[in-house]
Amino acid sequence: MKPTRYAFLLIGLALAVLTLPALQPLFRYGLTASFDGRTHLLRLAALARAVADGISLPRWLPDMQLGYGYPVFNFYPPGAYYLALLPSFFGVTLYWAYALGFVLAILWAGVGAAILAHDLLKSHTSQYPPSTLLGAALVAGVAYMYAPYLLVNVYIRGSLPEAMAQALLPWILWGSRRVLTQPRPTGYVLFTAAFLSSLALTHSLT
Repeated sequence: MKPTRYAFLLIGLALAVLTLPALQPLFRYGLTASFDGRTHLLRLAALARAVADGISLPRWLPDMQLGYGYPVFNFYPPGAYYLALLPSFFGVTLYWAYALGFVLAILWAGVGAAILAHDLLKSHTSQYPPSTLLGAALVAGVAYMYAPYLLVNVYIRGSLPEAMAQALLPWILWGSRRVLTQPRPTGYVLFTAAFLSSLALTHSLT
């Protein structure tokens, strides 16, 4: 394993530890009585029922709107719900599967911000030793994990799709920068296209 990759592995582990205070209310009390959380949980449950009935890409959810049905996925991307659905296939309840989605979003956001910050600092402050750049990247990752709006989406709004979208943004910026700066950007073009597609499937307004 290259030294840089080993260092980023350590940063990832450090971020996993440093995110614990941000996740402590979630682990201790569960999901909060947020503004939108119940709506998203209802959509997740309706999607789970559709998938269990063999409809893997439902457009119409008959359980919505007091049983009258609603075509929610005609206009609201379902990507975050599919991601939250995965743990339920292994016996996790939908409630905790949705909560685990927030854990993944916060950690993924921090790792992405750290990698983006390291890439930016490395190109503009080459006189600093690698340890300093990695330390600064770690600080950037922690700062993004504790960004007020990200935590508002977790605890106040209860919006997993928007939290997931925020987690994707540093990765999209990193990939886009690599497309513009690397002599052979083909791999980064595919990477960036994949993450932009993921953003479109997660939160269209973002």
